[in-house]
Amino acid sequence: MMKKLRKILPPTIFYTMMCINIVLYFIIPIPRLFDFPFNLLGSIPLISGIFLNIWTDEYLKKFKTTVKLDKIPSRLITLGPFSFSRHPMYLGMGLILFGEALLFGALVNFIVPIVFIFYIEKIFMPFEERTLLTWFPKDYMEYKRNVRRWM
Repeated sequence: MMKKLRKILPPTIFYTMMCINIVLYFIIPIPRLFDFPFNLLGSIPLISGIFLNIWTDEYLKKFKTTVKLDKIPSRLITLGPFSFSRHPMYLGMGLILFGEALLFGALVNFIVPIVFIFYIEKIFMPFEERTLLTWFPKDYMEYKRNVRRWM
């Protein structure tokens, strides 16, 4: 399983999905659900997602632990963005994709964040949670009881 995960990692999936969203907007002529100025509401989740990813990255650096799937985490972080989401980086990526879909305003663009969330939920989250459970069994079980997977 790890070899498969190493081939295509979440940031690659995220950036690919962002690009797919742009391409879909231009090649599939579907009526827009949201027109200007209502589509600008997409700025809120988009900016929130960017902020959340930066905040999460800062905590990972501050506590000197890894985000890489093939590395052993040095500690379990439960503060900052990790206090309300066990996977704040994925939450941020999902928010960015959802914000992008709102900005485009077309129905087809809402497929992309749904596919991203489904893929991350089924492929990466279980692997990461097993890893944390292996290295921090007692602490991770307590954390898991108190903090939701997404939010």
